[in-house]
Amino acid sequence: DNTVMTPGQDFVKTWRVKNNGTCPWGAGYALTFTGTGTKMDGQFIAFTEVIQPGQEVEVSVQFKAPTQAGNYVSTWTMTNPRGVTFPEAIYVKITVQ
Repeated sequence: DNTVMTPGQDFVKTWRVKNNGTCPWGAGYALTFTGTGTKMDGQFIAFTEVIQPGQEVEVSVQFKAPTQAGNYVSTWTMTNPRGVTFPEAIYVKITVQ
C-alpha cells in the first residue's frame, strides 16, 4: 500500500486470504467492489481452482490508476454466487503522482 503510480498506470493487487468458512469457494465466488473509495476500473481475476475451507489463496484484482494526481483507496469483499457479500473487506491504497 501507498505505492506511487503514474497516471493511468495498469497494476495488479494481490492479497493472501484464508477461507475461514464452511463452504468451498469456486465458480461464482468473486471479489467485488464495495462502493467505498474509487473502483479504479478494478476487475477480479477469477479463481483457477476450488478453495477449500481452511485453505489460503492469493486473490488478485487488475486495476488502472486514476489519471489525476492524489491518494486513492479501493475496497473489495468476497461475494458468493447468490450475491451475498462477506463481512470482511480488503483494500488497496495508492498515490498517483
